Amino acid sequence: MPPEPPKFSRSLESSELEEYLRQGIPIVVTDIEIQGDYGPSYFQERFGNKSVVLEHCESGRQIRSTVSKFFETFGKPWLRDSRNIWKLKVCHVLCYLRPSRSF
Repeated sequence: MPPEPPKFSRSLESSELEEYLRQGIPIVVTDIEIQGDYGPSYFQERFGNKSVVLEHCESGRQIRSTVSKFFETFGKPWLRDSRNIWKLKVCHVLCYLRPSRSF
C-alpha cells in the first residue's frame, strides 16, 4: 500500500510545493483561498501546446499528448468511459532523451 501523501492546511510555501512537484510526490492541500480562475480553460490557454505524458491510472500505459488535449474531457465524465482515466505528467527534457516503447 502506498504511503499517505503529505497533508497541508493553509501552510504550504511555494518552495515546498515546487519540491514535491519536482519529485512527483502527490500532496493534499485543504482550506486554501485561491485568487483567480485556475480551471481547465486557464491551463489550456496558458499551456495548451505544451507536450506532456498522459498515464493511464489503471494500466500505467503512457502516451504523449498536450495539456489542451488532456483538459478537453477534464471534469466531464459523460465524455469518457469511467475506466479510461488518465493523469497528466509534465514532460521534461528526460522524456525526449529516454523515449519509452509505450509511446
